[in-house]
Amino acid sequence: MTNAGAGEQCGGTGAMDHGGSPGARRIGSSVLVAVAVLAGVFTSTASAGASTPKPPTWTQLSPVTNPSPRGGSSMAYDAATSQMILFGGATSGGVAQNDTWEWNGSVWTPLTPASSPSARAGAPMAYDPATGQLLLFGGAVSGGSYLKDTWDWTGTTWSQFKLKTNPPAAFEASMAYDSSTGQLLLVEDDCTTITTWAWSGAAWARLHPTTSPPVRCGTSMAYDSTTSQLVLVGGQKAANYLNDTWVWSGTTWTHLHPAANPADLAYASLAQDPATGQLVLFGGYNGTTALDKTWTWNGTTWATQPISSSPTARYFASAASDPATNQLVLFGGTNGTSFFNDTWMHG
Repeated sequence: MTNAGAGEQCGGTGAMDHGGSPGARRIGSSVLVAVAVLAGVFTSTASAGASTPKPPTWTQLSPVTNPSPRGGSSMAYDAATSQMILFGGATSGGVAQNDTWEWNGSVWTPLTPASSPSARAGAPMAYDPATGQLLLFGGAVSGGSYLKDTWDWTGTTWSQFKLKTNPPAAFEASMAYDSSTGQLLLVEDDCTTITTWAWSGAAWARLHPTTSPPVRCGTSMAYDSTTSQLVLVGGQKAANYLNDTWVWSGTTWTHLHPAANPADLAYASLAQDPATGQLVLFGGYNGTTALDKTWTWNGTTWATQPISSSPTARYFASAASDPATNQLVLFGGTNGTSFFNDTWMHG
C-alpha cells in the first residue's frame, strides 16, 4: 500500500501537520495532499438439496491490543520468519511512527527491534521469496520530506542496505513480488514521473519498459497467483482520479480493457485473499470522499462484491495476504477526518 494531491507537482514540506482531504489544494503548495490527509486526517441459495457457498464477506476481529489509530502503515507477510509485520504509519496530527507489530491471526504484538527505520508513513513493503527478504522502501516523514532508504526485516530487527543506486525518494510507491517473472517490482509514481525498478537481493535496477502507465500517484498493486498477473490499478493524475488496469509481463506494462472497472480512485487497498484466491480491492478516495466498496478481479474484469458487513469508508488502509492464517488482513486507514485502528479479515 500504496502519494497524491490535486495539483501540478509533488513538493514542499509540512503536509503532515494539518487536516483536509486529498484534492483540497494544489500539490505544489506542500508535499502531497495525501500526506496532508494523513495529518488531518458477500447469501447462500438452496438448490436440489444442496446449497451454494456463501460469498466472501468482511469480518471485524477483536484483538485485545491494537496499534494506535493510523494511516499509511506498511504491512506484509514474511514467509522466511512466518510473521505478518506492520510498521509505522501516521497518527492523528500527522505524527509519523516507527513501531513494529506482529499479527498472529488474532493478536497484535508490539516488537522491540534493536534497530528500526526512522518514523515514516507510506513506505511500500513486500516479501521477496527469491532472496528471503522482507523489504521496506522510502516513505515520508512527519515534516513532509520523502525518503529513499531500503531496509530488510530479519525476524527480530531491521537492517539497512547501503546502496550505491537508489530509486527516487517516494511516498506511497507500490511494491510487490511477481511470481510469474521472479521479480520484486517497485513502481515509483510520484505525480511527476513513473518508473519501474527490480530488486536483485542487494541492489535496485531501473527497468525500461516499452510501455508504462501514464504519470500518476497513489496506485494500488498486487500479485494475483490465481491468474498469474501482477496487477496495477487506479491512482491520481493531477485533479483526475483513475480506474485503469495494467499488468506486468516481465519487460513491459500492458493496458487492459475490462468490461467493468472500479470507481475512479486512489490510495485503495489491494491484496489477494488466500482463502478464496481472489484479488480484492477495497476503499480508496475519489477526490471528494472516502470509499467503502469491495471489488474482485478475475483476470479479465472487475466485479463489485455484495457485502453485508464491511469496514467503513477509508483510504490509506493497510492490506496483506497472510498464508499462515489463511487471511486477507486489513488494518487502519483514514476517512479524512478520523483515523482507525480496527482489524478486518476478508473471506
